[in-house]
Amino acid sequence: MIKRAGALAHDSSEDLDSEWSNPITGESSEAFSRFREYRDLGAVRTFTNIARTSNISVSAVAQMALKYHWRDRVWAYDYHNQRQAEVQLARQRKEARETAIKLSMAMQSVAAYGLVELQQKIKSGQALDMSVSELVAIAQLGQKLVDQGLGREPDGGTLMKITVMKDGEPYDFSMKNGEDEPVN
Repeated sequence: MIKRAGALAHDSSEDLDSEWSNPITGESSEAFSRFREYRDLGAVRTFTNIARTSNISVSAVAQMALKYHWRDRVWAYDYHNQRQAEVQLARQRKEARETAIKLSMAMQSVAAYGLVELQQKIKSGQALDMSVSELVAIAQLGQKLVDQGLGREPDGGTLMKITVMKDGEPYDFSMKNGEDEPVN
């Protein structure tokens, strides 16, 4: 192994694993046991804690740590655990995205049936029982879905204007104070 910038550099994950899982050359089982205890303390990892539990001086623990490269070995251990946590989190994010996509597709399927029903009402001349704001929301959502599916034009696309006609004249459907009914 090559020592670089205060940490050990490694050729393989086996080298990494063996640094904290197995005693190093010349390390007694007692010293390795103290190393494992130190390694497993995590955020409260100190030589003082090991000295207390082992009933030896802090300086004796520090000498042992120096001799058997505890700091480099726990750095490798912590790095490995952090990488494993990142891999697990990436898997969970991927699973969450896949679940969200399946749910979205199911919701789109339900919405498609609702749209078919609305289209059938329109063809048969039945009233839709929808406010103007609901119709506008459907049109806006439709445009949003198209944009998401096809992507936006580099120049920002074209301006879409929706004009609602009532009795042959353009109808002002500006909303007043967030109410559902249009202002005439």
